[in-house]
Amino acid sequence: MFNFDEVGDKIYGGAHTALYRSGDRAYKVFSSGYEEEAAREFACHELAVQAGLNVPELYGSGRNTEGLAVIAREFIDGRTFAEIIAEEPESYDEFLELLIDEQIKINDCDGTGAPPLKQVIEAQIRSLRGLPAARQDELLTELEALPVHNKLCHGNFGLENIIVAEDESFYPIDWALAMCGNASADVAKTYLKLCCISTETAENYIKVYSEKSNTDKQYVRRWIPIMAASRLADSDELTHIERNLMQIWIQ
Repeated sequence: MFNFDEVGDKIYGGAHTALYRSGDRAYKVFSSGYEEEAAREFACHELAVQAGLNVPELYGSGRNTEGLAVIAREFIDGRTFAEIIAEEPESYDEFLELLIDEQIKINDCDGTGAPPLKQVIEAQIRSLRGLPAARQDELLTELEALPVHNKLCHGNFGLENIIVAEDESFYPIDWALAMCGNASADVAKTYLKLCCISTETAENYIKVYSEKSNTDKQYVRRWIPIMAASRLADSDELTHIERNLMQIWIQ
């Protein structure tokens, strides 16, 4: 049993979560009202473990005395891809290709048990305020026309979500938005995240991904406006620039 009140030192704080470290354990504490999100992240992380992916070991979940949901997992001592690139800019191309390799590994896994991607995205598009009804219908029609797959999709895959441990092994983290569905949707989401850094980088990502996975680039591109709507509806942590970029892709 874990004492979810003794979580150690705070090492990261987000809008709705905070990460703490105590020895070889990491504790993710969720804000009040985010119990369902905590349960979803735990379940999806567990799916990644069962799929045989190299992810941090899960130790358990529960509540602290304040009633906040907490997930306990293995702490991985290392740096993220994003941190390495910031310190070693010359390594950008190398780590972008490694990011592609890791995404393909994840997408090759069976995602059965994770929330169904098309259902989640449909609900997000319907909830998006300020979107003209005609454009909403177009996005929903396009979503309906795209194939249903059962691939494991990370849902928020990017340079900040892979840790390189001291032994140089890679650990994908942050499974809160994982879904079961079409791998090209997952790649389109990563493309949009990279666009916020560099459009050239994002375009190169799709190019190399398509070559490595034998996927038509235009097929991935069909998902981009749909995933832009999803990203706009789902995240309250987007910057003003990121919001504007998503709105451009939706138009």
